[in-house]
Amino acid sequence: MRHIIIRKINYNIGILCLLCLCLMFASCTRYTGNVTTTTTTTTGTGSSSNGSGATPLPPLAGGGTGTGSSGTGGGTVNPNIPQAYVQGFNFTDFTGGYININDSTNLLGNGSYTTLYAGTNVFKYKVSTTTYTTASYYLRPYSFYTYVVFKSPASVAGETLLWNDATTPAAGTAQVRFISLDPLTTASPITFKLTNYLDNVIVPNRTYLDNRTDSTQNYFRTITPGFSNVSFLYKDSTMLTFTQNFESGRKYTVFAGALSYIASSKGTLPINYYQIARHN
Repeated sequence: MRHIIIRKINYNIGILCLLCLCLMFASCTRYTGNVTTTTTTTTGTGSSSNGSGATPLPPLAGGGTGTGSSGTGGGTVNPNIPQAYVQGFNFTDFTGGYININDSTNLLGNGSYTTLYAGTNVFKYKVSTTTYTTASYYLRPYSFYTYVVFKSPASVAGETLLWNDATTPAAGTAQVRFISLDPLTTASPITFKLTNYLDNVIVPNRTYLDNRTDSTQNYFRTITPGFSNVSFLYKDSTMLTFTQNFESGRKYTVFAGALSYIASSKGTLPINYYQIARHN
């Protein structure tokens, strides 16, 4: 979404003008992408992210093909057959990786939506020089999904599929949900915390890909739009904190991942990274 007394006064006026210009720039800057991409910037004890990707435009009807980094997807979708819409993200370091559906359509990895036939679909993802085949997923007719490929200390790549509630947030609100991509949280749950001038959202005891076994974790929480501070806590230790602008009318997912692990007096703790995906 700025010769003793006179020089001092001119100096102070110059500083004020410079500050005003900085504030104007900050207030005019808005988050226009749908996903952050990992950089080497660090916040607290983990790697943070910055940047943007293409704005997703969910198709309402009609056909379409997906274009992946390895080539162009095949087969035009017949609009007379029930469809589903899948948004793809590649959170690994391998820029040549791609996501393939039913060996025929490549899913875009930049957050755009690809139109697929509803029903059972086989998702494959390629990272490095090896192709990893996932289990089949059933896509409900005219439903929206997000498919994510990610890295972790336990594997060169993991994957998950999230169902997206396509309902538009109420006027003057934004919506967010939280997903752990860190295998360490299987045994040591993560707590997500989001705060701003009105909200103090605490989401405790989240575990690795718990959206797979608890479908309620796919739902979004309503928050006040604007800038919020988001923190990842493990064993009462804050491992990463960053600030994000959640725009009014938008839906987001905050993903918590791990780059590596460190030993501490409290046990094993992660060096975190985060990714933020926008869904509309």
